[in-house]
Amino acid sequence: MAENETTSRVRPGGLPFISVDSQFCEGVNMNPAMKQQEVKLCVVCWDDSIATQAFHYPRTIPVCDKHCACVCGRCERRWATRLGRDGRAVFSVCDECNETLERLEARREAYKTHLSSDEWRKARKTLKTESRREHGRVVCSRCGMTEHDNKVTYGEGLHGHHKTYERFGQEKPEDVELLCSRCHAWVHGNPAPKPIRDFYAENLRKAMH
Repeated sequence: MAENETTSRVRPGGLPFISVDSQFCEGVNMNPAMKQQEVKLCVVCWDDSIATQAFHYPRTIPVCDKHCACVCGRCERRWATRLGRDGRAVFSVCDECNETLERLEARREAYKTHLSSDEWRKARKTLKTESRREHGRVVCSRCGMTEHDNKVTYGEGLHGHHKTYERFGQEKPEDVELLCSRCHAWVHGNPAPKPIRDFYAENLRKAMH
């Protein structure tokens, strides 16, 4: 074999790579960082006997730009077999992840349906009655913000928050609590919402400009 040749081989695990000789790189417009090291190849192109450098390494499957969508966009460990949906996002997924996404979507739909049911309205009404009896008014169980102040600040009433889902659909008073918009966002790891006065000020600045 000549000195300036490249050699393509296959790892014991089956993933192809190319060993590039440093002398060969001297006359070729190639990234210096690629010299003296193994260049991973796209496994999809390799099946067609085409050596294409892999630029994406989702977990353990190297692929090129053309075949990036062939890998599951959720687990990045298996080949994608179909399109899956997670909320508004649509991407390629494997069969296992698609089943998981379908279960999550069904759970979300059940949750939305329950929040609009008479049972949930009764549970929130019970919470407000107990809060009014204990504090003299309806307040957030974490920070004490009143429902009136929450409406003035965030434009909505207090939220009913599940502390546990063990009796989902048949909640007991100890399973839920009243939270203001800010505390509810923090409990779920989200940033606090903007007060409505900030939106008014922002719209006013846009109108003035």
